[in-house]
Amino acid sequence: MTEPYLPPKSDLEDPRELNLGLGVYIVAVIIVLLSASLYYWMYSVTTKFMDVFTSFNTELPAVIAVLVEYRALFLILGLLSFMPLSLLFLRRLSYKVKSRLFKSIVLSGVLAFIGTLAFHWVLYELMIDTA
Repeated sequence: MTEPYLPPKSDLEDPRELNLGLGVYIVAVIIVLLSASLYYWMYSVTTKFMDVFTSFNTELPAVIAVLVEYRALFLILGLLSFMPLSLLFLRRLSYKVKSRLFKSIVLSGVLAFIGTLAFHWVLYELMIDTA
């Protein structure tokens, strides 16, 4: 027998919880654009390094050779960073799923920034070793 004094419960979600707020969407777009531009920058730098070394008819250092070999990965990562953003704008997703998507966008932005720092460090060490 059900308790007569308990309020009825519904399986429907509260419509106020379905929106994250405009600020979250703006931050997500900015993070995705920055991370995609960082990945594109890494792609273009590796391509320019390859052009510079081939113009002098010298061999690429091992680290740069690996980066040049897999430079298309930077473009793929840049394009993949748009995927959670496109899913974030779907209206049918629950608040919990949207908040997880936002967290994944922030994580991908942090990883792009860390990857860029590591990329800088490798290039800096390479320039010190060759100088």
